[in-house]
Amino acid sequence: MFKSSFVIASAAKQSRATCANGPGLPRRYASRNDGIRAAALALVLFAAPALADQPQTVTIDNFSFKPNIITVKPGTHVVFKNQDDLPHSVVIPDMQVKSPLMDTDGSYDADFEKPGEYKYFCGIHPMMTGKIIVAE
Repeated sequence: MFKSSFVIASAAKQSRATCANGPGLPRRYASRNDGIRAAALALVLFAAPALADQPQTVTIDNFSFKPNIITVKPGTHVVFKNQDDLPHSVVIPDMQVKSPLMDTDGSYDADFEKPGEYKYFCGIHPMMTGKIIVAE
């Protein structure tokens, strides 16, 4: 009985001594922490860039742009989608952009490459305004 207790205590001591997280911590904690670190690293490396590249949508409805102010990163693709019953257009003076008329369910795409503030309005209904802020 004494001999088996000694073998178990010796094995536990060896397990703690060779733990990846340092002496004194059982091996099971090292593997749990390693898994958490790996998951966090995967999230940073793979999910964050994918989120940054997602196109943004500005909806036109009830004579307004929704949302009428958005902040995006340089290189973001923005889709203006008309869900109103009447035609609309998008004019972005700082980019020298004037979209064609968009009927219901029509859309217009624009890429915002340079940092800055880009005010826009509807070419038919100039009281409809919005702004896109491009920042790092």
